[in-house]
Amino acid sequence: AGPLTGIITSAELALESVPHEPARVPDIERRLLRRRLTTILRQAHRLNELRDDLLALAAADADTIRARAATVDVLPYLRAAVDIDGAGVRLTVDCPADLYCLVQPTHLSQMLSNLVSNAVRYAEHEVQLAALKAGDRVLITIRDDGPGIAPEVAHRLFRRFAHADAAVRPEGAGTGLGLYIVHTLAHANNGTILFTPEERGTRFTLALPAGSGTVA
Repeated sequence: AGPLTGIITSAELALESVPHEPARVPDIERRLLRRRLTTILRQAHRLNELRDDLLALAAADADTIRARAATVDVLPYLRAAVDIDGAGVRLTVDCPADLYCLVQPTHLSQMLSNLVSNAVRYAEHEVQLAALKAGDRVLITIRDDGPGIAPEVAHRLFRRFAHADAAVRPEGAGTGLGLYIVHTLAHANNGTILFTPEERGTRFTLALPAGSGTVA
């Protein structure tokens, strides 16, 4: 485990030790401490994501990304992806039990993390994750209710360092590598990532090979 893992674990344990009720800590001090610990945790997770993206970018440049596909139960991965501080955004999951896909588990986690983080940044109130089986594919959809993506930007979304229109780009927006990494990892796992224009908000669909139902 690296130093970031230690920071995240320590912050999580410290946050759990701060009471929600002001029984042992004055209310102002309690709220301030929880806010500071939450900020530490959020930034540590962001650094973790950035590290993973840069490693994936380096592997893509060297043409060394190789997926070791395994049969994965989709629902726990969706639940883990929404187990984040959504900064007031509601995150929901709609996925049947016993839905399996063939993917390298770490790649699925990274793809979902990038897609959900991106959706939360732009969402106004809600981010929805849904999954279903369609033929020999599992389709995972991530939808937000944000301002949407301008048509002139959509064609370059999956390029390196691509960003939404500056007028709707939120403070603290990412590096512009997230969707490129998702596209690269999806391709390595015999999958695709698709952006579908919406009247309001954005919708991305990750398509991966369906699994047999026996988790490796």
